[in-house]
Amino acid sequence: MSRQLGIGVLVLFLAGYCSPRVRADQQGVWSGLVTDTKCGKKGHAVGDAAGVRNCVLEGAKFALLTSEGGLYELEPQAMVAAYAAEQVVVTGIRQGRILRITSVQRVGQPTASPAPARIDERWRIMRTVRRIHILTRAHEELTGIDPEPLIARLLKEPEFRDGTWQIVDSPANADLTIELNRVPWTWDFTYQINHPPSGLVFGGGKVIAWDGVRAAAGIAKRIMKDLRGIRAESLANVPAPASPPAPVPPPQAEPPRPAPQPEAAAPFSPNTSKARLPPAPAAQPASPPFNSVPS
Repeated sequence: MSRQLGIGVLVLFLAGYCSPRVRADQQGVWSGLVTDTKCGKKGHAVGDAAGVRNCVLEGAKFALLTSEGGLYELEPQAMVAAYAAEQVVVTGIRQGRILRITSVQRVGQPTASPAPARIDERWRIMRTVRRIHILTRAHEELTGIDPEPLIARLLKEPEFRDGTWQIVDSPANADLTIELNRVPWTWDFTYQINHPPSGLVFGGGKVIAWDGVRAAAGIAKRIMKDLRGIRAESLANVPAPASPPAPVPPPQAEPPRPAPQPEAAAPFSPNTSKARLPPAPAAQPASPPFNSVPS
């Protein structure tokens, strides 16, 4: 009997250990200061947007410090990037310590949430991307994984071999960051490509694998597909340089005009000569002599 009881307890224990955790998702509205997960409740002063963004560059996430003192990571990050160090009201769903928001607006300014960035903004950014940092971070919802197998895979790709892109050790020196995680109690390995200064997401997804080493191959393939797709669009949509105006030819000098030539004299002929002589004057009567007396 005791043996059967022991087996039953063991089965219940293993079932509870292996089953996924059940989360109670709560929908609602929260207000507070947009800060980051690094400084947390120590926080930044209202208006210290540069301080918040510097922490995000170092690997932190945008977070909401509520009026009740709670600190929640915000997702998607791109939606709140423009509200760093501002008082906001957000609506969405709370999942543990993460708020998955659907709208955000500034306190006292009832404006709609900013429109998602257009794809051509990512084209513009991608033209300058050179350095990429790969990080992993464990928290309540996700488990960190070793990034080295993924780095080894990426360094075999042509763009990393020829120096188009480089892997750097510090997020402060990176143009893009790639965050790796694993969902606890699952075989789901996730990645997300971020541009921290703008908060834009360049790609993301998940790969199902037994461990991180096996997941690295699939994640590397998907990351390269995302980056190459945006890079190809950025190169295809580079505005053509304005063609320079056609050079104006110098004014052509007029050819010299020939000097006027004197008219050639008409050849002499008797008929022509007579025709050109003036008419002879008419004969005048002779005047009477001075000393003559009239008769």
